[in-house]
Amino acid sequence: MSFYKIRKNILCTMGLMMLQVVGCGRAPQDSFSKETTIKTVPPSKLTIKKEVRRDDVGKYSVKLEKVNESFDLNVQGTFQINIEKDLFLVDGYVSGVDSGIKHYQIIQSGGECPTMDSDLNFDGIIDNLEGSLVYGTKLIPLDANISAQFEGMSYGPIANEEGEYFYRKSVPFSSLMADLKSLDDDLYDDLIKIDFDQYLELEKRVIVIYGISSSVPLPSTVRGTFERDEFELIPIACGKIQRIDE
Repeated sequence: MSFYKIRKNILCTMGLMMLQVVGCGRAPQDSFSKETTIKTVPPSKLTIKKEVRRDDVGKYSVKLEKVNESFDLNVQGTFQINIEKDLFLVDGYVSGVDSGIKHYQIIQSGGECPTMDSDLNFDGIIDNLEGSLVYGTKLIPLDANISAQFEGMSYGPIANEEGEYFYRKSVPFSSLMADLKSLDDDLYDDLIKIDFDQYLELEKRVIVIYGISSSVPLPSTVRGTFERDEFELIPIACGKIQRIDE
């Protein structure tokens, strides 16, 4: 027998042996075998995503807390905001502020309130510049005309002798939103607009109350602007806006 035939026989024999070994093994399971295990996740462990609201209609609440521990003020207050159909209604009550002066109150673009850690120059006072790094830019002045950012801005509630004031205003919600989505004529002021397809998203905003008496001594590091002096611009209270109708 030639060498090549011997080699061929050896290879054939080895092939038969391998087939026998496979044949003696366990048959492979197909996808419909009774022994196929389907793993399922118990319902309790499933993550259910909360549906995101895509409108602004609802009720909102704000609880004010004191900003600037250096001032001898016990500022407190609450705001209620109701958006229903084409109505935007704001009710506010503030106490513990200086009497006889205007207190500007703004819905800011940011969602956090400053703490004393926000006092970046360590002068003991959180001024408007430091505060705005936390609570953002001015969005909706709660003044004499909520439906327009620039109209009614000279108005600010004046507290009585007990340091209290009430505020209540309502406007068509459509008018307010139309103004907020209009062209920003001044890109360098401290007011901001929102995008045309953006919602108001109040639950991502805060309300800030400004203003202390001019008799309160302030360090020279606290400055005002050409529109308002440093006393008018000092943030004295802040509160996160929370949706309460869910």
